[in-house]
Formats: sequence, C-alpha cells, structure tokens
Amino acid sequence: MAVALARHGCAILERNWRTRWCEIDIVAEYQNVIRFVEVKYRRTGSYGDGYTAITTDKQQRLQRAALSWLQHHNRSQDSYVIDFAILTGDRLRYHPGG
Repeated sequence: MAVALARHGCAILERNWRTRWCEIDIVAEYQNVIRFVEVKYRRTGSYGDGYTAITTDKQQRLQRAALSWLQHHNRSQDSYVIDFAILTGDRLRYHPGG
C-alpha cells in the first residue's frame, strides 16, 4: 500500500507507528496534508470486507494516535486526515478522509 501511495505522489513518513492506543499503518504527506492510513486486508469477502472492522472505537483510537504522532513530531499545527485503504483479494477501495 505504501508503494501505491508513493506512486501517486505521497511522501511516506512512517510505517507501523505504535502508540499505547493503536498502531498507525502508514503516515504519509500529500499536498501539505498529513495522511494517516489504516490498511485492512481480507483474502476474501466471505466474512465481510475490512471496512466492517473499523469500529467507532477503532476510529477514536486512530484519532488519538494521529494527534500523538503530530505532537511527537512537532507538527501539531499541520492539517491531517485519516484515510482507510480496504483490500479484499486484489480489489482496493480507498476512502480518503475517513
């Protein structure tokens, strides 16, 4: 996923950044916006796609982790979004901005 983002012009800043709340899969920057990307993969859709695994609780933990990353890297004033990349088999669905 990081390679695909880089091909589309994103600068990959970090991968698998951990906090005590959760892990941020990819931190990238595109057009002066920090993008925190949660990647969910399912081999098949027989048990639902990866999007169903992104609960309200998971979204809140990602939000806290994103704010922690920004503070830790002295970028608290930067614009940011949380994106979701859902891979089911070889099909990719990208949900920018959550």
